[in-house]
Order: sequence, then structure tokens, then C-alpha cells
Amino acid sequence: MLTIICILYSILALYITYVIYFIIGWLRTKTFNTQVPNKFPTVSIIIPVRNEGKHIEKLLRNIQSQSYPADKYDVIVIDDYSTDNTVSIINSLNIPNVRVIPLKVEGEIYAYKKMAITTGVNNSNAELIVSTDGDCSMDQHWLSSIVSFYTSNSFKLISSPVAFHNEKNWFEKIQTVEFQYLIGVGASCMRNGMPSTCNGANLAYTRELFHEINGFEGIDDIAFGDDELLLHKVYKHYPDGIGFNKNRNSIVYTYAKSNLNEFVEQRKRWAKKNANYFDKRLMAMVLSVFLMNVALFITIPFSFFYSDIKDFLLISFLIKLVFDGIFMFMLLKFFGKTRYILFAPIVLFFYIFYFIYLGIIGNIGTTYQWKGRKVI
Repeated sequence: MLTIICILYSILALYITYVIYFIIGWLRTKTFNTQVPNKFPTVSIIIPVRNEGKHIEKLLRNIQSQSYPADKYDVIVIDDYSTDNTVSIINSLNIPNVRVIPLKVEGEIYAYKKMAITTGVNNSNAELIVSTDGDCSMDQHWLSSIVSFYTSNSFKLISSPVAFHNEKNWFEKIQTVEFQYLIGVGASCMRNGMPSTCNGANLAYTRELFHEINGFEGIDDIAFGDDELLLHKVYKHYPDGIGFNKNRNSIVYTYAKSNLNEFVEQRKRWAKKNANYFDKRLMAMVLSVFLMNVALFITIPFSFFYSDIKDFLLISFLIKLVFDGIFMFMLLKFFGKTRYILFAPIVLFFYIFYFIYLGIIGNIGTTYQWKGRKVI
């Protein structure tokens, strides 16, 4: 029993070490408040869409109202075989600097979104590529703040924050706490020199870089990872060329999932990215989190029979609540949602079961649904 207890506490210690690592990384990431660029490079905003008729007008209106000079950017929408009125809505808006390009696929492929982004880049002449998604929105200084960060640094790829908004119920608010935690982990790891994750809804890189590394070549047979796997590929070529734009003006807003089935399908897609991590440091980090949750899961039933196990379970949850809670609060403060910290205990409890499930799903050949399309 003593050996088992020692192993359990060792897992806890390793996990907390990583959380402290995240906290330090976030604190080291300087807030960038400048929103007026010192230069005005040309920008192409690339938006891959599939059945976004419900959101596309709001997104394009947000982009149309950007404070960045209108003659310095264009919008390239790549339509991924939409079956709704997405394209007709875009055309009816008649916005001068917006182009719609239909995705053309020959033969069998899996990575539709990567092909859509590649199509967009190939149709751009701009210096900087900024990608977002069809269901997003942003404030008027979004593009200026990203370009300002780009021109003030020497980064070749820039990740900017993404947040959920307009949450309608407790389920969506819980997702917000968990999602902002993930955004924080991505930012912290970048600052600490171990890029792990980013979000394609708010990603920028130079067109020159994309062509230099041959875009998604080498990862184009994987259906997912147009953001994270590209991040890792860039890191191999330019370890110091990646940065996180910690600026509230740069936030892109999207929506939490409205029901459990949509949430699970989304997280299945995300979990499968972990199985394609090539950096052993990232694999060790993910394994640490997985083992921590497995340890808690296994000890729950045994805590009714062994006092030492019960003590471990209680101590672990309390320590996690303190350290994870500190990190969550820091992130929620940045995103202006500190009141959501009340959901932290619920998030941490359900994370035990959720992370184990996704850890298994992400490493087996399961399929998932995405906008009416089954993806392997």
C-alpha cells in the first residue's frame, strides 16, 4: 500500500509542477495593448466555411468595420461545399474586398479545411495571412491589434486569443471555463518555449512562411490540426518565430456547444490531435494530465475502504482546486469572466471522467461528425 500511495503522490506532484509551469508562462506573457500599427502591411483574411449561413453576415460585417485601412486587406472566403445559403448571403452583401472561392476537390481527401486554407493562401498576394472561422465575431480593432503585434515583433506565426460568448446556461459557462484554460495553456507553453496548442479561429502567419514550409505538406493526410499541427511544423523550422498576442482587442469570439453530443464530437476532433504530437515534451505533459485523472478516477471507489486512499483523493482535489483555480482565475480575469470561477469545482470534477474518455478516443481509430460530414 505504501508503494501505491507514493506513486499516487508522485503523479500529483508532477501534475502540479505542470500547472505551476502554466501559471509562470502566463505571467511571463506580456500584455500587448498597442492597437495602432507602426506599418501597414497587406493582409488576407482567410475564412473556410461550410454551412455558415446563420453566422456569416455578422462575421463579414465585423470585418467590414475594422479600423485597419480597407485598402490594405481583403477577405477570401473558401466555400467547402456548403448546402445552405452561405454563398448567396455573402454575394448579397456585395462587400467590395470580399471574394468567394469554391473549394475544388479531386479524388478522395480527408483534410478539407487544410485544402480550403491552402486554396485561400494560393489566391492571396498579401504579406500576412490571418485565418478565422465562419461562426466568429470580433471588435473593430481586431485586425489592427494583430498587425501591430506582428510589426512590433519578429514572429512568423502569431496565435491570438479566442473566447466563448453569449453563454445561455450553466453547461455553456462550464465549457467557457475549460476552453479559456486551454487557450491559457497554449499561450503559456509558447512563452515557455514549448508550443502545444493554438486555435485556427485566430491565427496569423506570413504568406512567405506558408510557402517556405510547403504549407500542410506532411500533415495533409490528417483530417484535423490545421492549427496545432501547423504550429508544431513552424516550430521545427523557427523555434523563436512563434508568439502569443495577449491583447483583449485581438480576441475572436465564438460559441460554446449547445448540447452534450455536439460538445463530445468537437472534443473528439481536438483529442485526436494529441495522438499526432511529435514533441516528447508535449507527450509527457499530456500523459501527466491523463495519469492524474486516471489516479483520481481509480481512487474514488477505493476511498470508501482505505483511509490513505481517501486522504489522497481529498488532498489531491483540494490542491488541484487551489493551483488550477489560480490559473483559471488569471485567465478568466483576462477574458472578463471572473464570475465563472464558481464553476471551477464542477469543471475539475467532471474533467476526471472527460479527459480519460477523450484520452482513449484520441488514440483509437474512431470517427466523428462535422457539419454533416463523417471524418476519420
